[in-house]
Amino acid sequence: MSSLSPRASISGGNASAAVSEDFADSLRDLTQNNRYEISNLTIIAKENTEHAQAISKALESHIKTVRQHFIMMRNRNNPRFLLLAV
Repeated sequence: MSSLSPRASISGGNASAAVSEDFADSLRDLTQNNRYEISNLTIIAKENTEHAQAISKALESHIKTVRQHFIMMRNRNNPRFLLLAV
């Protein structure tokens, strides 16, 4: 989702959650090294500096998820791991 989504305009305590969720949705859509999508994420973060903590938590969570997925795939394709799994 973009920074122009209806949820991003919510005021109060839910605003950070809405911006964070929009940012997390955009991160999930990022499946390749796409310059346009990365630039869009940067713009969202720059336009929502008041929600920096929520955005950084969304980014941190995404990095942990992607890292775990990468480790699982790396181990799955590792011949030594396959021998141990038999």
